[in-house]
Amino acid sequence: MSSQASDLNMTYNHHVEAVCRTLQRSTAFRKVAVQKLQTFSLHLVLVALGVRTGCLFGGFAVDQHIGPSRAFEQLIQELREGLPSFRHVVIFTDPDNTDFFFVNVVLLLQRLERDDLPAFVLLEGQTATFMPAPPQSVRARLDEWLDVLRVLQRSDAPYPPSLTTFTQEDSPAERVPLAAVLIEYPVAYVPGGDHSGPFLSNVDLEVFTCSLAQDARGAPQAVGPGHTLQQFSCPSSLVHEVGDIAGQLERRFSSRLAEAGVPYPLQVSHRTERLERVAL
Repeated sequence: MSSQASDLNMTYNHHVEAVCRTLQRSTAFRKVAVQKLQTFSLHLVLVALGVRTGCLFGGFAVDQHIGPSRAFEQLIQELREGLPSFRHVVIFTDPDNTDFFFVNVVLLLQRLERDDLPAFVLLEGQTATFMPAPPQSVRARLDEWLDVLRVLQRSDAPYPPSLTTFTQEDSPAERVPLAAVLIEYPVAYVPGGDHSGPFLSNVDLEVFTCSLAQDARGAPQAVGPGHTLQQFSCPSSLVHEVGDIAGQLERRFSSRLAEAGVPYPLQVSHRTERLERVAL
């Protein structure tokens, strides 16, 4: 392994260990199992290092006396003090603080400027229809985000720890595809009708999983083999319209992993299955 690759691996390991230590020190996460904190640390580090645009918080509860909004803002501010890569990580949330997306705003800005968006699929009951463009309301919100991020980028001030990027009036037809953009799914579902579902019940789906595979050379001090970057589905009937999904994932994430010094190759797998309903 070259000296440069070794330095990158040390940077990756340092980030994971530092984030996990910070979480363990916080009273907001004192009752959370270490394994869950390690997984959360991996999600955050992969966002901060530019491997993925964003991740949605979930998997454990934050101390109710502190609350997630305050806890996460304090976390971002503390991480920025010791890890410069977190200067570009901002929490996207809503007025009620029900969802928290940790977003690399530099990477998101680059994608929005290139119009690097997923394929949008309209869901109406068991029917899925490929959309040639995002819904007008989704496009309008993405344009708003683009304007805000451009202003923040031109400013000399640090990025705020959080931004209210969703509204109370947003319906699932806006929230679901916008979340897909932040998480960087190749396919963004758009719930139609009354948005209640169930959707795609007993319909053939191609389920894709991106994860970090164990490097054959081994990297015993690194953390992350087997970690799932993302898992999503696409109706089998629309795969030909969306394109080579596995190839898209390989091209998108393999180079980013290498640039970030993550010592594990990307592993993309997929299977065909039917579900009683698709969770959105």
